[in-house]
Amino acid sequence: MALADDVAVGFAHIEPLERDTAHLEEIDVHPGHGRRGLGTRLVLQVCEWAAGNGYAFVTLTTFRDIPWNRPFYARLGFEVVPHPHLSPALSAIVEDETRRGLDPAHRVVMRRPTAG
Repeated sequence: MALADDVAVGFAHIEPLERDTAHLEEIDVHPGHGRRGLGTRLVLQVCEWAAGNGYAFVTLTTFRDIPWNRPFYARLGFEVVPHPHLSPALSAIVEDETRRGLDPAHRVVMRRPTAG
């Protein structure tokens, strides 16, 4: 959680996905506190937490073509996981997003090792 004067202005929600993978389900920073590095710090803290808890990878899904989504995560070391290489657990996340109305053609799965 990111705080400003003891008030929450950002958070990251992670879930264990597989034995070696933690999934970044959601991250959000209040727009009034954007562009200050809070999102970057939250993502890096998630990766540190995952490494410290024995996870080798952090995964996430995001919008493919929105300029501040995929490129933001790529700058932090996340790489696109091609659809044929999705694990059953990641495939289930994509299927769930599709059932909830998110077009998989506009989504991308990304993964980052926690070490290095």
